[in-house]
Amino acid sequence: MLRRSVVALAAALTFSLPLVSPQSAQGPVPPHRTWLPVVTAAAPQPALISALVYDGFATGDKDEGFQLFNPNPQPVDLAGWQIRSGSRSAVFPPLILSPGGALWCGREAVAFRRTFGAWPACEWGADTSADIPNLSGGSPQFANSGGRVALLRPDGQLSDVIVYKSGSAVEGGWEGAGVEPYAPTSALHEQGQALYRKLDELTARPLPDTDRAVDWASDLSEPTQGRRVRYGGWNFDSLFFPAAARENAKLQVVVAPDASFDSLAQSLWAARSSIAFEGFTFESPALAVILADRARAGLRVTLLLEGAPPGGVSDQQRWCVAQIAGAGGSVYYMVGDSAAGIHDRYLNQHAKIWLIDGSTAIIGSENPSLDSFPNDDKADGTLGRRGVYLATDAPVVASRVAEIIAADLDTTFPDLLAYDPAHPMLGAPPAGFAPVFDSGGARYAAPFTEPLEMAGSLR
Repeated sequence: MLRRSVVALAAALTFSLPLVSPQSAQGPVPPHRTWLPVVTAAAPQPALISALVYDGFATGDKDEGFQLFNPNPQPVDLAGWQIRSGSRSAVFPPLILSPGGALWCGREAVAFRRTFGAWPACEWGADTSADIPNLSGGSPQFANSGGRVALLRPDGQLSDVIVYKSGSAVEGGWEGAGVEPYAPTSALHEQGQALYRKLDELTARPLPDTDRAVDWASDLSEPTQGRRVRYGGWNFDSLFFPAAARENAKLQVVVAPDASFDSLAQSLWAARSSIAFEGFTFESPALAVILADRARAGLRVTLLLEGAPPGGVSDQQRWCVAQIAGAGGSVYYMVGDSAAGIHDRYLNQHAKIWLIDGSTAIIGSENPSLDSFPNDDKADGTLGRRGVYLATDAPVVASRVAEIIAADLDTTFPDLLAYDPAHPMLGAPPAGFAPVFDSGGARYAAPFTEPLEMAGSLR
């Protein structure tokens, strides 16, 4: 396309010049004219409201907020712009919205940070942080029942609008019904949910705006880009793209229950500096003994577990955790406390990921338990739960696992509870509790006791 354009431009320049013969060159030559293509700069696109939290977790919805996106290659100075909801408007101070960038504004910066784990770029309610610029004027409120939120330029012209739930489209700038949250079950709750625009999966930028509910990711009518949720504390931007690369690496495929215990134990004993595990539950006393030994040897051992699995945390797990913590390991639970106004980031922290020495990632389907990690002699078979683990030293995988664990262990969030042996539900087991070590059996022949191993240039 570029080559054809250059050829066409050259032709235009050539044929706009007069043809001069040697004879005519002896006399005066009339002035010639050259026509150059007219280049018109693309008109700036409107800045967009790209996300909205109207029903926050904090008391009085102090953590509600909105996000703005600049689709243009030039920065936008938001000085004099307004955000309006109902009859109330707030005016932006001088604040730069970078090219192709986005920023969040929260009602109260401190409450917003408690929910989202990061400071907003501005706040419009009470002045809760001297470091965060304040909008002036009124204090818009986003009704939980529905409403209309408009972004206005300094001249009062509409830049963008979102109508949600029962909000009215009469004032213009919107077509059809309002955006609805995606809450098909109580598990995907409306409270705290951020309505956000559908994103181009190649660029992570909002798809073209049509001023309708179908632009938004909670769209019920579309099963690929729609029917999605987002909550505060999700590392939505940094983890949007899958981690992918072709690298020289080793890969093991470990089948449970056949090889799961021996393979993982070998990796734990081989660790030299650190072991981190993020999982749902931990009920394998044999693995707990290994981790406690590694912690006593001076390795940095860290666990993050779900604080409210169905049925609660078992005494078997409480014993395992007590051994690791007592040996110097760091153990955290991710758990909400509605009475204290703490909402956990995920319905369930359900990962099963290990990181050994920051360089070996182990990702699987099973939690450490007697069923999935039986530690019996497999020569006469075993018995347990079928599953699989993948272990690799591929830097791209290890780096992403480290990023996920670090994000989930960010103590900015109040849903992280450090292990306390006195905690009535998550602390030490009852006095005299004896864990069950026996596992496995002889009912299953266990043909996969050796991991499948490969190495080379792997994607």
